[in-house]
Amino acid sequence: MEIRSTALKQALEHSLLTGDEAPLINVLRRHRRFRLSADELVVALADRHKHIEARFLHPKLLPLNLLLAPEQWIPDPDVFDGPALLALHPDLRDMNELLCSGLLNRILRGDVPLLPDVPAVAIDAYAAELRQPHRRICRFGGISALEHLAVQGRECFRQSEPLSHCLDLYNTEHPNRDERPAARCPRHSPWLLVLDASEQEAQRLAGHAGWPNVRTLASHDLAGLRELCARVHADTWLSICHSSDRLNRQALCLLARTLETEDLDICSSDEAIHWCSNEPTAIGNPQCRSAPTPWRLISRGDIAGLISLRAAALRNLRIPDNVSCLHELLVDLSLQLLARQARAGHCPHQLLVRDPQRNPTVLAAASPMERQLFNAEQLRRIGRITRERSRDLLSGEAVLEDQPTRPGCHRLVGQRSDARELSVIVLVNQGDGPALQDCLKSLQRQQLQPGEIRVVTDGTIPDLTEADEPIVLVRCPPAATTPERFNLARKGSGARVLLFLETPLQFETPNALGALMAPLDFKTTACVGPRVLQPDGSVHHQGFILTRGERRALRSAGDGISQHAVLERVTPLSVQEQVTGVSSACLCIQAEAFDQLNGFDAVYRDRYFDIDLCLRLAKQQRITVVTPECTAILPRIVDHDARLLSNALRQHQIDQGRLRSRHADLFRHGDPLTSPHLAPHSSRHTIVSKADPPGQAVGDEALSLWRRGFQPGRRPLLFMAQFDARGGMRPDLIDLIREYSRFCDVILIAATPALCDQTVLLRRLRRHCVGIVVRRNVGYDFGSWRTGLNIFRDAVETSEEVILTNDSFWGPVRPLRNLFQKLTQTDADAVGLTDDLMYEPHLQSAFISYRRPALDHPSFHAFWNELKVWESKADLIKQCEVALTAKLATEGLNLKAVYTDQSNGNVLHYDWKSLIIDQGFPFIKVSLLKGNPTQQNTDGWWDLVHSYNPQLVREIQQQLKKSDSVAVHG
Repeated sequence: MEIRSTALKQALEHSLLTGDEAPLINVLRRHRRFRLSADELVVALADRHKHIEARFLHPKLLPLNLLLAPEQWIPDPDVFDGPALLALHPDLRDMNELLCSGLLNRILRGDVPLLPDVPAVAIDAYAAELRQPHRRICRFGGISALEHLAVQGRECFRQSEPLSHCLDLYNTEHPNRDERPAARCPRHSPWLLVLDASEQEAQRLAGHAGWPNVRTLASHDLAGLRELCARVHADTWLSICHSSDRLNRQALCLLARTLETEDLDICSSDEAIHWCSNEPTAIGNPQCRSAPTPWRLISRGDIAGLISLRAAALRNLRIPDNVSCLHELLVDLSLQLLARQARAGHCPHQLLVRDPQRNPTVLAAASPMERQLFNAEQLRRIGRITRERSRDLLSGEAVLEDQPTRPGCHRLVGQRSDARELSVIVLVNQGDGPALQDCLKSLQRQQLQPGEIRVVTDGTIPDLTEADEPIVLVRCPPAATTPERFNLARKGSGARVLLFLETPLQFETPNALGALMAPLDFKTTACVGPRVLQPDGSVHHQGFILTRGERRALRSAGDGISQHAVLERVTPLSVQEQVTGVSSACLCIQAEAFDQLNGFDAVYRDRYFDIDLCLRLAKQQRITVVTPECTAILPRIVDHDARLLSNALRQHQIDQGRLRSRHADLFRHGDPLTSPHLAPHSSRHTIVSKADPPGQAVGDEALSLWRRGFQPGRRPLLFMAQFDARGGMRPDLIDLIREYSRFCDVILIAATPALCDQTVLLRRLRRHCVGIVVRRNVGYDFGSWRTGLNIFRDAVETSEEVILTNDSFWGPVRPLRNLFQKLTQTDADAVGLTDDLMYEPHLQSAFISYRRPALDHPSFHAFWNELKVWESKADLIKQCEVALTAKLATEGLNLKAVYTDQSNGNVLHYDWKSLIIDQGFPFIKVSLLKGNPTQQNTDGWWDLVHSYNPQLVREIQQQLKKSDSVAVHG
């Protein structure tokens, strides 16, 4: 690496010639302005340092006086707490030896903590994950990350204030920590087994957590475990912990809740970490996991928390005579059980607090210090037992070796040499001819050459002919979808392994194909994907995880992480990991598994067919793995967070809806391979934060009330919620209310206080309404509906049908008679116009008819009685629009939409024209024409609406002109 920056070169030359460091200091302070790369800085500074690793030589990380003159550097006593540091590190005799002793480098690596009241952390990870306010402090104050950690970081951490993601974990409580379950106990009196404890310690642990029976075990003699398994009832549960563990007082009750709802042989749990042995309250870094799987046991020893086993399952196992640590015993027993198809589960509660120095394990999220917990003998024995117990799970030629950067973890190493068994299928996207050449060159550089390369195209590709062995051209119809093209290209290939690629992806290293195929040596592995990088080296994705109850269907693991130290902090991102799905951008699969499923499902067009394939494989007990041992790179930036617009959004939401519909159970219960306590939108191991509390309870907030004498119950009762920021009412709403009044008794709930003074308008409205309430705008539409339901409670109680609607429609575009006929013909407890699978299956709230079973249901009453003010739109959607009808559905009520069936996303935007023309939908969404946030094609709206309701068109045009909308005509 050479120095490209002219300013840096000149400053270095000036320093060498004159000894004057001022220009160099100036350049380093302005490294952002000069766009100095980390590699350039290393080249410039490496010769000055023999005690600090090159990766830390950056002004963002270290003070300038340390970077430029390490031999003269003296720690600033105003920055570094000398007494605390010396007390923590007794081998350090003097603060001036901090650098030359090598201790500073170990602190920077995160092998040891800087101070006793702050956990160990890699300084580059700390800097990369600093929250924005602290980044500004460092940048504008000229403070390095090390100085910030020693002063501001220390104080913020002690105050439990948001600081840096890698440290915030240690101030994070488990989401279920304070839960108090009803007292319960497994049917057969359970046992607590405590390793390496005295009788007194074991009795104390058992008594604290409620275990009726307790027994000590010695790591050097496990005969007592065999004896106990033989004499207790077969269905007795044995829970194993270490003498240094601290059990949750509710542990047995919480465990019993899981065991009584699932038929299991082994059950793990969540845990927290006691990160400073000298400080009893230093508890954090929750380890939130999921049920153990054979792959994860082999790759990262993923068995932690309080482990409970059924006695019957243990009786047929080979229990070792002795172990070096509890982790070795648990890996041994768990691998034996899962190799025999034992039923594994997980209790998603923090059942214990672990001291990892005394009871080491492989943590899911760990500082460098917490990744060095095992001694050499423990690692030797863990490696031996893992290889021995996994023999039946691996193919004969498989090679399992220790993971070199992750003690206690293992990896499969590729041993394949027969090129004929691999067929690479490359899909050339339109206009990607040059990218194809780069992709093919990266394949030709591979040590393991594929038997054939099948290039899928809808036309000729420049400079590519059939003569280019081993290339086979597969021509597809131009209208063919991505899964159809891949399926067509697969035909005719006799290879045992298929690798699907999409241009412009390229492989970075010459052993990529061997590394990609290595996990296939695990017998149940069917599908493998790589770590995919952006051109800047940041992770684009490293496998996908389903998200439950969110707008997005998937979470991309590792997305956006560019710092190696941050990746290393998260164990699942550092090892070959079992995941829910991988991308067709690079998807390696056993041919027999692909054919057994008849390939990709062509019902999808361009997205989600790859995830669907992985989910269908999982139903056949075949797993999907992503490996960081193989990296593929995108030569141009791809932003999968970029907003999809127009037809692209429409197709995306349709394909996502198909995925949600076909795998409804997974989206209802959550991804079994991830903890429900991990933040759904985080690409790293971030615990979900406690939701912001809602605001005040919603009251009536009524300012005026008018009610006509009418006999409720004869017709549906319709509550219309209205709001106008300008203090008026759209003229078309009066016409719409008039049309509603032909079929319903209409009650207007106007959250527009200025209407109180508009007597002429109110007089017109009274002709068509049986009630009008003007109120303050508190709680949005749901607040207005609650007000109406409360004030007109007597009418609601005598009505067979109550309709809640709002002013988000322009209409009627087509006569309402068709709508009310559909409502009459629909036999359901709650009927909406449209449904939505996004978040959770629910009815869209703009128009819902509730019948008596719903109106009388306790959940319906509880929702309105407990309605709160939600400030954010996302919370409002989740807690109100989605929550009400989703809750009614889970309670067994029958919900139906009359115009859609399992739609996904805002169908009222992307399918507006089809709804009106093909199904007689009587409305057009106001937000579609006024703003059109997703840039849907609205061409033809004027002619279409005019053909049914010319007066409505004129009113819409006038309103669009007043609002200066760009979507006036089409």
